[in-house]
Amino acid sequence: MVFREQINLALEVGKPIVVHCRPSGASQDAYADTFRILHSYFVIHNSRLRGVAHSFSGTTDEARAFLELGFYIGFTGVITFKNAENLREVVRFVPLDRILVETDAPFLAPEPHRGKRNEPAWVEYVARKIAEVKNEPIGRVAEMTTENARTLFKVE
Repeated sequence: MVFREQINLALEVGKPIVVHCRPSGASQDAYADTFRILHSYFVIHNSRLRGVAHSFSGTTDEARAFLELGFYIGFTGVITFKNAENLREVVRFVPLDRILVETDAPFLAPEPHRGKRNEPAWVEYVARKIAEVKNEPIGRVAEMTTENARTLFKVE
């Protein structure tokens, strides 16, 4: 109910939605529920609904579903963790023109600061990991992800 109200408000004021979907405990079907709701809005409102899968932690298939809706995928410091190869596979899959670089501060500090209070300045570590995983120069990753954020949030 609240999710639908937030989507309605975003549509009313012409802003993107930021979806943070984290399946856990009783909500193991969180992605399925999220996609069901988003698809209903996509059919009704089509291109007016835009957004980002914030702090993405899902699978390649779940990323694909967000991309098919025209969403961006936001990656955080988690992609720098040693045990996050599955998420780095998602980074490889998602086109650079659909990626946002995020900190999720004060949480999810990237290596080498894992376990500390995250800082926005550490977003560079996320961008560097994306560049490494995608075999792209860091400058191109920084340029593209900045442009992606400007496009999504309509910032000059």
